Amino acid sequence: MIDYNKAVEIADRVWWVGSYLKDDIFQCHVYLIENGDQSILIDPGSVLTFKETLKKIKSVTTLENIKYIVCHHQDPDITGALPLFEKLIKRDDVVIYTHARAINLLKHLGLKTPFKCVEANGWVLVAGSRKVEFIFTPYMHFPGAFCTYDRDNQILFSSDIFGGFSKNWSLFARDESYFEDMRLFHEHYMPSRDIVVHALNRVETYPIKLIAPQHGSIIPENLIKGTFNYIKNLECGLYLMTHTSTDIKKLSNLHKLLKDFLEVLTSYTEFKDIISMCLVKLNEAFKSSMMKFYIDDNGLKLFYTTDSSHRDSLQPLLNTLFDQLKSGKVTNWIKHDSSYLYIGDNLELTKYVVLPLYDNEKCQNIGLALFYIPFLNEIDNETKSTLIEISKPLSVAIEREILFRSLDNEREKFYIQSTKDPLTGLFTRYYMRQTVVKLLSIHNRNESASFAIMMLDIDFFKKINDNFGHSVGDLVLKKVGKVIIEECRIGDIPVRFGGEEFLIFAESSSLKQACAAAQRIRARIEESDFSKLIGDNNVTVSIGVVFHKQEESLDHVIERADSVLYKAKKQGRNRVLCD
Repeated sequence: MIDYNKAVEIADRVWWVGSYLKDDIFQCHVYLIENGDQSILIDPGSVLTFKETLKKIKSVTTLENIKYIVCHHQDPDITGALPLFEKLIKRDDVVIYTHARAINLLKHLGLKTPFKCVEANGWVLVAGSRKVEFIFTPYMHFPGAFCTYDRDNQILFSSDIFGGFSKNWSLFARDESYFEDMRLFHEHYMPSRDIVVHALNRVETYPIKLIAPQHGSIIPENLIKGTFNYIKNLECGLYLMTHTSTDIKKLSNLHKLLKDFLEVLTSYTEFKDIISMCLVKLNEAFKSSMMKFYIDDNGLKLFYTTDSSHRDSLQPLLNTLFDQLKSGKVTNWIKHDSSYLYIGDNLELTKYVVLPLYDNEKCQNIGLALFYIPFLNEIDNETKSTLIEISKPLSVAIEREILFRSLDNEREKFYIQSTKDPLTGLFTRYYMRQTVVKLLSIHNRNESASFAIMMLDIDFFKKINDNFGHSVGDLVLKKVGKVIIEECRIGDIPVRFGGEEFLIFAESSSLKQACAAAQRIRARIEESDFSKLIGDNNVTVSIGVVFHKQEESLDHVIERADSVLYKAKKQGRNRVLCD
């Protein structure tokens, strides 16, 4: 067990000399690189920790051996002790290394110790036989932010990056549970995900065995890769969503709720699965036990609920609220920013919130979503904003549900109009152009509504026709089409594109997922028994898989899929190639 009353050697001649503050989730750290009379003190700390830090430094070396002081930024939690150290270190050549932006602020401390700009000195500090490097990480958390890298020990002194809020603090992160501590810290402290990823991409080029942040816990080598991946996927800039609140934990939870809703939308296709998972997330955030939906599909009123209780009694209310929105008589609605929401009580006095669902393409309301939120006496502005943001992915889910219902109806209609290929049972190119354009439109407006395009071609199909005749070739096409239909999910659109070529438009949250589905189709066809048709000859397919890009035309994405398919065939056929 680590004794926090003593200096802790975290690597060869590298020491933690900070001070543990009881009941403080914002632990601040001081580090010392012991290097004889060229020793380096990193972030000297605050007035609160000065006595403990001083005691620990003296247990390792003398104050007169400290020649260099590195200050990653100007905040008092790491620079408050500078005047105190200046009085005690009795040598004339002490120098403070920091960024020019920090120097402009730290000079107001009235220090006599000279400053050196890290950028003006080539982003390196040469201390006798030892050299440390500085890595520029702008805007994390201020314009001149940087990290310090000790190449001898491969330690990154990371300033604010990789910090965490810790209720049960330990000097070293024990496992991946520390990631949650980092989430709360970074989401409110760092301006945006783009800035975070830019800085981490720069830092990640260095070989790192240990990360020593200013706050939180030191990160050992086995957690470093996971730490980078985790932080790169955080949505930062938490205070951008606030109106009045500075409650970090509350804002973070609301932020997480919105992110969870978006992930549900990209992970599930069936509407019943989407609302079921959304209810799980609402229950985590608000103890919500029910969701209800009212949808107006071209005059056809539809109702969905996660619980059948009180369904009939609430339908007239939802009808009335929707009519108010359509007519513009929104006196019972609360306006927040440029949107509306309704907050009221049902007969059991259980709170509920009603949100409008909007079709941006048609510029009209298409329905309502109702959430039961017990024990919520007052909804503040931050919660209102989050709920309104939640209505956006829910609107997309409703649009897709209406589209899929429309597809079901259209399928029957197009059967009569011969829009299904009579041989394979797949959709025709005409049907494709009538329906897929709607998927493109939804994806163009919401990047979460992504989908993949698979182009399939039967390998050496001409030989089958030449050797066995076109009637046998037709039977092979029919059997391949049957496999494709069986492997497609509800919502996928399989098309006979022409001859022995097929297209599948498949909802998918990632290229990896789409490629796995394509591999299943390829394997099913290869394993199918065609012996009654063509003897011992196998039937195989080559498949090219691409993702639709926002604003990309149907013809262009098909051309890309065809190009990837061509590469797959050139590489030997009977394979899936993804791009």
